[in-house]
Amino acid sequence: MLRHFPIEEYQDRWTRVEEIMTSAGFDVAVVIGRGGGTMDNCGDILYLSNHYSVSGGMDSRIWSARAFSGIILQKGKAPELHIDEPEPRRDLVAVEDVHCDNHPFLSIARRLKERGITGRVAFCGSWFTPVKYWRQLSGETPEIQWVDMDDLVRRARAIKSPRELDTYR
Repeated sequence: MLRHFPIEEYQDRWTRVEEIMTSAGFDVAVVIGRGGGTMDNCGDILYLSNHYSVSGGMDSRIWSARAFSGIILQKGKAPELHIDEPEPRRDLVAVEDVHCDNHPFLSIARRLKERGITGRVAFCGSWFTPVKYWRQLSGETPEIQWVDMDDLVRRARAIKSPRELDTYR
């Protein structure tokens, strides 16, 4: 099985989102999504990476934030996808740099720290991210000033590419 859209479509999407980030004064954004659960909100992640979580379930000693995933977008760098599954479908996922972790919010926090990210960072997903997971992310990144920007990807998604329009037709 192959992705419906070619990789160039995703690269165009990443560029559009980066342009919106730049115009809003951000160099970095974190986009959160959730699939496979009772409150499915996979649109932004699916749009940027073609990843949809098939996980589900409750937290345990082994897992937290089941079915959640996130993408780190940083100007001038390729997107980085964080998922809660053991292995991505490389034939489907458009993002090369994928981190698999039982705790996706903590995985995102670790990578932001490893990259030396500080200051203002756009957060896309505040309207549905549970407080428990928000505390994991923000508690591990005290040097980041998180700014809600839930419409970041939605603004890019509003303008359809010729390929997307052909798919709709």
